[in-house]
Amino acid sequence: MPDLKNPKVAIPIVLFAGILWSFGPYVVRHIDQPETVPWQYLFARGIVIFLLLNVYLFLEEGISFYKNYFKIGISGIIGGVGLGTAMITFIWSITNTTAAVTLLCLAAMPFITALLGFLFLKEKISITVWISILVAAFGIIVMAYGNNEENSLMGLIFGLVSALGFSIFFSKSEMEKTNS
Repeated sequence: MPDLKNPKVAIPIVLFAGILWSFGPYVVRHIDQPETVPWQYLFARGIVIFLLLNVYLFLEEGISFYKNYFKIGISGIIGGVGLGTAMITFIWSITNTTAAVTLLCLAAMPFITALLGFLFLKEKISITVWISILVAAFGIIVMAYGNNEENSLMGLIFGLVSALGFSIFFSKSEMEKTNS
């Protein structure tokens, strides 16, 4: 097994995973009536992620990999709920509005994370980041306002909740680093 902590190995794997992950909206858009099967898609996606993570843990740590589940603690539960919420609402968003609106909401994730860091970790936000947050919020509003599809508002809301869920997951990771 290659050393996955070596940047020469890890960086290409992460880039490849990002490329594969980016096909999610494309796949959902090409499902016939995706709004009728979001739970089936979520179940299949969740099972694949669960299996891949457990195979990785097994290869990395051996048969006792399952002991990691007993170590998650409250921060792991908060992060898991945030990530689960993000995954579910992403699919609901992409099946209720355009991929552009959903992905623009997800592009606002760093700004939402910055706001969470400001609120809960007492991090300072520079004036340029505040301006970026306002510009991103304005862009989301303009893009959503120009979309007249049925259920587009629900798709926008789900997209923002998805971005919030991912931000909670990432903020939880930063809190763990701060507390260590």
